[in-house]
Amino acid sequence: MANREGNQSLDHRFHHYELPIPEATRRMATSHTSPSNRPAHDLALLTERSSEAGGVRRGDVRPGDVVMVKTRNSVYAVRFVDGGTYSVSGGWFDQQFGKPIQTTIAGCTWGGSVLQRDLVAACGMHLEFGNRVVTSAIQMVCHFRGQTLN
Repeated sequence: MANREGNQSLDHRFHHYELPIPEATRRMATSHTSPSNRPAHDLALLTERSSEAGGVRRGDVRPGDVVMVKTRNSVYAVRFVDGGTYSVSGGWFDQQFGKPIQTTIAGCTWGGSVLQRDLVAACGMHLEFGNRVVTSAIQMVCHFRGQTLN
């Protein structure tokens, strides 16, 4: 993996996603119509745009992996436990419980009711946890492999 200067990166142990968000994602978040004049709430368009968002997908995480999510208002540490269960700390969870809480992840939204269930976290979107907590817009995502953290 090359860094911003084009040099080979020394650390392949994590994936880092950061704003600026892709132009297609920015259009989705700010536009009410697509270039084809379809409404932004068109399900096919939302699905297409979410696939362009990048980020971390459910199939990308293994037990022990940690996904750090920086939103507009908070920072969350999301550790994949197994079977769709995550141990989450930071943000609302720290305010309410003061310790990591096990929950599921429903997916990501653009701030509306259409849920992209395959996404754990993607820049420009909102993360929705299984307990119905929805984050502010995600600004940065870092995915750390579990074996690199031990």
